Amino acid sequence: MPNPTPPLAGSSGGGGSESSRVVLFAPRISIRAAECGVRELAKERGLAATQGSASSSLAMARMGMNGANLPAMLSLGKTAAASLMARTSARPAERSAPAIEYPYSDGKAMAESPRHVDAILYALAMLRNRFAESSFVQVGANMNLYYQEGDVEKKLVPDLFVVRGLAALPETSYRVWEAGRPPGFVLEVSSPASAGRDRGVKRALYASIGVTEYWRFNPVGVLKGASRPGQRLEGSTLVGLGYEPLGLGADGSIRSEVLELDLRVDSRPGMEHLLRFRDPGTGEDL
Repeated sequence: MPNPTPPLAGSSGGGGSESSRVVLFAPRISIRAAECGVRELAKERGLAATQGSASSSLAMARMGMNGANLPAMLSLGKTAAASLMARTSARPAERSAPAIEYPYSDGKAMAESPRHVDAILYALAMLRNRFAESSFVQVGANMNLYYQEGDVEKKLVPDLFVVRGLAALPETSYRVWEAGRPPGFVLEVSSPASAGRDRGVKRALYASIGVTEYWRFNPVGVLKGASRPGQRLEGSTLVGLGYEPLGLGADGSIRSEVLELDLRVDSRPGMEHLLRFRDPGTGEDL
């Protein structure tokens, strides 16, 4: 009576032809079992089996495994899949998008003429000296001021500005969202080329980001579009969504509540292109 179970490879029973078929059949069982192990583990972990996993199973099946070792084969198949998944998860993460660079300069000259430069630098020196002992009052000039994070086009370049409540100015550009506040005081030294933008677009933008006081000064002539005819200096304060002009003192000076100083055009011979700053408490000029 023939043996009901065909002998596996390496057994002594059966004829040559039957034995050859069994030898070929046994590795196929093992390979299939290994591949099933890979796919089973992949399914458990929510992954798809890869060609590499199947190749690992094939190699193990040829290392003496046979159809009688299905549980062991399944276990080894899972081991191969786990090894592949571990290597995949160890790969370095893809690089994140590069950080946005905010240029510190717009590449333009500080001002149109030596008198305009003098007006900016003189005011800068006076105010820095005034607030030298105030740890949380910062004075800057001609620095890119960005007011919308992520957009390098959303910037202004005030000729001079003052920020209260800030321990130090940034080394490069001023970013409103990092500083936590816009400047409280901005001065634009106006010129024929900048007059229209100073009284129009810039004025509106400074108001929109919450600058408390906006000032304009023309060191060589009368301001265009001033609230009072013939003015060379104009100060305004934010009221609602726009600016209202600050009142004039008896001597023509204008009080800045942000600076706690009175500002006026210098009347000294040869100094008419500069601003004077006066301490209202002492009545003395800086």
